[in-house]
Amino acid sequence: MSIRDNTTLWLQKHTQNGPRAIKQFTSGGFIFAAGMMAIIFADKLIISSLEQELVALGGLILVITGAALALWGYLSMSLFKILIHLLKRRT
Repeated sequence: MSIRDNTTLWLQKHTQNGPRAIKQFTSGGFIFAAGMMAIIFADKLIISSLEQELVALGGLILVITGAALALWGYLSMSLFKILIHLLKRRT
């Protein structure tokens, strides 16, 4: 098998479950929002201390995790399907 065929199979495997991709996208969005709220909470309501920094760090970790999860869900819903059509061999 060529790299093109392997890539197409990999993309097809990751785009077959549409509801899972939507769930990943929305879950990632909510996790991202929770992280942003934690960062804003730490900035506005907690006085400067180690506790403030730890809450902000936890929020940052949530933001990164949520963004990655939402991105993966979005790519599974859209971009991967476009790539499958571009990479498929015309017969």
